Amino acid sequence: FNVDLSGKAVIPEFWLDALQAIFAGGATEIEIDELNASVAVRAGASGADVLLSRAQLPETVQIPIIDGSGDACAACNAIGKDSDCQLNGFCVAGDLELPLDPEVGTFTANAFGTVLIGWNEDFLPPVPAVFGNPAGPNGVRWQNGVVVAHECYMGTANAGETAGVPLVDQDLIELPIITPPLLCGDGVIQPTEECDDNNTTNGDGCASDCTIEPITKVISVACRDNVVAEVWDIGYELTFDPLEPILAGSSFSADLTAVAMIREPILDALQAVFAGGLTVVDIVDLNATVAVRSGASGSDVLLSFGSGPVTIPTTTNCLTCDAMGAEKSTQCLNNGFCVTGDAPVPVGPVVGTFAADASGDVLIGWSQNALPPTVSYTDPVGPNGIRWPGGGALTVAHECYMGTADAGGTTLLTLPDADLISTPILQ
Repeated sequence: FNVDLSGKAVIPEFWLDALQAIFAGGATEIEIDELNASVAVRAGASGADVLLSRAQLPETVQIPIIDGSGDACAACNAIGKDSDCQLNGFCVAGDLELPLDPEVGTFTANAFGTVLIGWNEDFLPPVPAVFGNPAGPNGVRWQNGVVVAHECYMGTANAGETAGVPLVDQDLIELPIITPPLLCGDGVIQPTEECDDNNTTNGDGCASDCTIEPITKVISVACRDNVVAEVWDIGYELTFDPLEPILAGSSFSADLTAVAMIREPILDALQAVFAGGLTVVDIVDLNATVAVRSGASGSDVLLSFGSGPVTIPTTTNCLTCDAMGAEKSTQCLNNGFCVTGDAPVPVGPVVGTFAADASGDVLIGWSQNALPPTVSYTDPVGPNGIRWPGGGALTVAHECYMGTADAGGTTLLTLPDADLISTPILQ
């Protein structure tokens, strides 16, 4: 914050009275050579001291006087200065005020409390060794035949007026620090916010009300069947739910859950293989491995289903099957039902722990490590794979390259960043 600083120096009347006794004929003016007063923040903020002075120095200034020539010193007599008037023809009428040129100070406020600002207490010794020395940060030098110099203790005198005492808080200017309103989306995590990613967009891990939100990404992953050597799409829906803000350079934990979707084309193919069709798939193994690709470090997290039956979504309404096409119509004619969609298989949840980088975004998704596409049916599946008995003696196994198939459906490609979950690192 910026603040205009201005002030005035006051040369007390009793000093000016003392001059009248020194100089024959008295003194009606003095020449100010230097005048400095330094302003400093004492508490509640930081910033450089500000020096107040007068640009026109050196200058000759008039001492306020009462001319006694017109009233035979009656006015001076009324204020107890008849002797001065009788001697010099005038008397001093009051203090000499010297306005200081205004300056702008720039400071940085603390997080809360009060800014205390006042005169700087730094000073040179109160009696300079040489009158010709420049005045320090708080001091004055003037001449009227003799050079007078003062270096000031910027404090209040004690009751005995014998020594300078440091300024106490009540002698300082107090400026209350205003706590800014809590604004979600300003990039600053306030005590009432779980996160603040500098926007109010939902779906990026920090919701529009600055609460941490789970992030869901559906990635269609290509798996190569080890029997027919075709590319099959098995969709995995990954949910990434940070348990605390992802702060720069800090550790964070996240719940990782997934749903493996056994795609409808695979289930359609099973209906043509087995007499009577299949309404249940008995999963033997199902693994999906989550890895951080960039923006953080941490071990891969293995999500597993274990084993058990998964119901295939079907309908026995052949009219509905007929409306879905010739293949579905044939299924219902042969088996009394048809497949109506993908079969979801829940995987996880598991808590992963990671350490965020200093800046950027955390990109997280499926691990691309995989076993070769052809494995023994009896072997456990690798980090990304599925194995189930298809019925009878046939067991179906897939080892998944966690990538996307090319346009021809034959080559597996590395997952691009667009297929990963991106979460900003908060500063």
